[in-house]
Amino acid sequence: MEEDIDAIMSDDDEINDNNKNKNNKMNDDNNDGNMEEEEEEEEEEEEEEEESPEDNVEEYMDDFDTAELPDELKGLKACLSCSLVKTYTQFLDQGCDNCEYLKMKDDTRKVKSCTTSYFEGLIGLVEPQNSWVAKWQRIVQMKPGMYAISVSGTLLDDEEINEDDDLIDDM
Repeated sequence: MEEDIDAIMSDDDEINDNNKNKNNKMNDDNNDGNMEEEEEEEEEEEEEEEESPEDNVEEYMDDFDTAELPDELKGLKACLSCSLVKTYTQFLDQGCDNCEYLKMKDDTRKVKSCTTSYFEGLIGLVEPQNSWVAKWQRIVQMKPGMYAISVSGTLLDDEEINEDDDLIDDM
């Protein structure tokens, strides 16, 4: 009878050992699966980081036809027609990016009469079509750039500009 008990005990030990081996194997399989999932998640995160527009601002901004931003804060002027803000020399060198019909490029009379230094606030506009501010300011169709919130002054037509020049010449 003792032999029967020893045989049963040894069979139980074998069953327990087999169960432990199976459990260990299952745990190893689960750990391998978890490690693979973690590695995949890390790779996806790295890919997302590589593709973010913040890292490649120049590439991101190449998609937009932008107006040149002011290169200094002193002497800023705003276009009386579209509110684009640049320096006097930028308006003189390039004209207004939105109002080419004003023909300000290389014309000091036009730059002086079509821009003003009396404006309030600045808006940095990047994506006009997606911006509620651009809709509010009615500048959705303008190029991305720096804009004034409000502008003081009136835009003169060509005849008035010439009359002003005659008055200045007479003085």
